[in-house]
Amino acid sequence: MPALNPFTWTDALSDPRQVVGRDEFAERVALRLKAKTNIALFGPRGTGKTSFAVRLISELARRHGPDAPPFDAVYVNLQRASSIPAFISAVRHAIDAHPSQDLRRIGRAEINAVEKELRINLGVVQAGIRGRGKTTPAEDEQLLFAQLLVLRRMSDRIVIIFDEFQRLNRCPGQPLTIIRDALTGIDAENVSMLFTGSIREALAMLLRNSEEPLYQQAVEMALPDIDRTEFFDFLTLSFEATGKSASDTAVDLILNTTGGHPKRTQQLSWQVWEDTAAGGTIDLVSVEAALEPALLLAGIRDQFDALIADDENLGRMLDAIVASGGSGATSKALLKRLGISGGGAASRALDKLRRLGFVEPVPEGRGRYRIADPFLAEWLRRTSPFGDNPIGPL
Repeated sequence: MPALNPFTWTDALSDPRQVVGRDEFAERVALRLKAKTNIALFGPRGTGKTSFAVRLISELARRHGPDAPPFDAVYVNLQRASSIPAFISAVRHAIDAHPSQDLRRIGRAEINAVEKELRINLGVVQAGIRGRGKTTPAEDEQLLFAQLLVLRRMSDRIVIIFDEFQRLNRCPGQPLTIIRDALTGIDAENVSMLFTGSIREALAMLLRNSEEPLYQQAVEMALPDIDRTEFFDFLTLSFEATGKSASDTAVDLILNTTGGHPKRTQQLSWQVWEDTAAGGTIDLVSVEAALEPALLLAGIRDQFDALIADDENLGRMLDAIVASGGSGATSKALLKRLGISGGGAASRALDKLRRLGFVEPVPEGRGRYRIADPFLAEWLRRTSPFGDNPIGPL
């Protein structure tokens, strides 16, 4: 029987047993949540926030001691929550898709009771998202508030995970006020919340701004990198278990190329596995040959073209970061060579790239930046106007 590719091209893992590393971090987060501390968890795109949420839900179900019994969890995906009706739909989906039959039953019964009491048909709200129905903004906000109350009534001890929480930054209406009113306060002692976000500034703006309803309602934490040794062992064993052994140098090259970025490591490993014949051995040549098709399949060129469609300075700034190693990205000489008109234009471009999550500050780097996506960084190095000879800091 042919073996299946053990790696995934998709964004998230659904089986907690497949989530590599971060076990200690999952336990730390779970204990904080069980102690009624809300957490805002930041991690750039593709670094495994959703997969970590899967691992965390499993950790929350453990008994950590007499004062830390098992907790239930509800996962609400806000990726498409661009309006209150879309937020409502996300909450309903979280209930309908919950893996626990008992919690699904409780949630659905509560939702039916809410609809009857408010005389609002959720189907009409969802149709309104597609332009085939209509409810008033006040009715939508009332239903969302009632739905969030349903979430907190589903269990005596519950953690509500709002994934991609920063999406609510652009949601019309008062979604944060509704969350605060429904899920915080002395009558919500059984609820803790985890907010995740891939754009640090947007997430922080919702929680650090004293004018926002959820000001200082969560402790901020950064998703840690996966331990390299654990990741190395995972890759090695995954290749071996499917009849394709990998040399240590090949696995090292995979991790060096991706910087241990979870999504890109999975994708490059997926491509290497696909390109290697059954029973074959994976070496440095195998990894180097797989990188080009992996970049193509990931659509990096299309992402770059879409980014610079309205502002070519964004692409020039990315080239500047790659060319200077991040430390001289705003030097006048480099900006001139790249065709950026001046320091003001460079600062605006850099700020926008940071807000969009394309670049991030280097920890302890004192003004240095790096490309957040290692596939984009690799593609930029390959297409850099400076070729294989970056000019370094100026």
